[in-house]
Amino acid sequence: MTADRQALQVRIEQALRELPLGEQDIAEIAAALMESNPVLQRNHRLKLDSSLFDFRCKITAVIEHFAPHGLTLSAYMGAARRAPGLFIQSPATLIANIEGVAKHFHGEGLTRSDYLRAGLRQSGLFTMSAATVIAHIERVTERFHSEGVTRKNYLRAALRQPQLFSMSPSTVIANIEAVAEYFRTEGLTQRNYLRAALKQPSLFYRSPAAIQSNIDRVTNHFRSHGLTRSGYLRAIVTRGPSLFTQSPATVIAHIEAVTQHFHAEGLTQRDYLRAALKQPQLFHQAPATLIRHVQLLIDMQRQGLVTFGGADAALPDKPLAPLFAFLVKAPKFFCLADSNYKLRMEYARVTGDQPGGGALLTRSRRRIEADLARFLGRPTPPPSQGAKSV
Repeated sequence: MTADRQALQVRIEQALRELPLGEQDIAEIAAALMESNPVLQRNHRLKLDSSLFDFRCKITAVIEHFAPHGLTLSAYMGAARRAPGLFIQSPATLIANIEGVAKHFHGEGLTRSDYLRAGLRQSGLFTMSAATVIAHIERVTERFHSEGVTRKNYLRAALRQPQLFSMSPSTVIANIEAVAEYFRTEGLTQRNYLRAALKQPSLFYRSPAAIQSNIDRVTNHFRSHGLTRSGYLRAIVTRGPSLFTQSPATVIAHIEAVTQHFHAEGLTQRDYLRAALKQPQLFHQAPATLIRHVQLLIDMQRQGLVTFGGADAALPDKPLAPLFAFLVKAPKFFCLADSNYKLRMEYARVTGDQPGGGALLTRSRRRIEADLARFLGRPTPPPSQGAKSV
């Protein structure tokens, strides 16, 4: 390193010490600035008292401007560690970048606070010009507007996956079109895939080859058990878009773990896959959780709290077959919370009410809670936020 460059690095490190940074951070940020910043690369004889090195004032100016919108020193410093250009960039430019995007999309509900949060996760957004970010959003939404993508819902997706603000629109468009075309003969339309992407925004930037492989590997593995690409795609699009990105090895392992555990009791892969197509959660929920839920149902059956049609005709070595037949027809009962099953068991124990058949399961949780409260002389509990009826 020449004497000029060495003096420059020392000056950068000195300026960084005016900020809340550790020595390791200072050394790494200084090296990054020296290697990547064109101003520093071209100006080895830059005056050491240049305002370029007033990092503290630049950082402070940005934070003070956006403090009313929730920007803090610690959060912004975290972003600057990942994008060292923020230490050198003019605060007026950074402020204009953020304000420009927020102002342009204000009518779609994008606030400064929203965009700042996105920038803190995707630090490069702070240094991207507002015109560039706006063009990225506009081009994608213009291309897919006729298929249900609006600026408002695409911005919501981008706030969940901030790289969409900076990603080339041609790449985003190509990603969507390639997957929809690949699965066109299985009935996947571009509109449906876009609907899934708005729920699972990573689909906008995931490699089409990776998405295609995820689907193909699962359906090829279970083809002999009745799983088709068209059936799997319908289940994913309507109720489980995260499965487009789920590792196929994980999906396969989840299905096989549950069916192997209960194989001796009569649960086949073909039947369990039929259930999963109706309740796609079964493809990705932890097998241990699902097995525990089934075990709670088995306990309820053994205690006589529930019975299932066909029990009298069940083979002696398959007494649980009617239970699994019920679950395949109504697979949501694989997925109730542990507390839901235990509440029903406690209700039957305390009240002595055993309604027969599967009624103790199918009766709404709200009704079970209210009836138990009345029996105990307690106030009826309020509905849980977001509680399901079952």
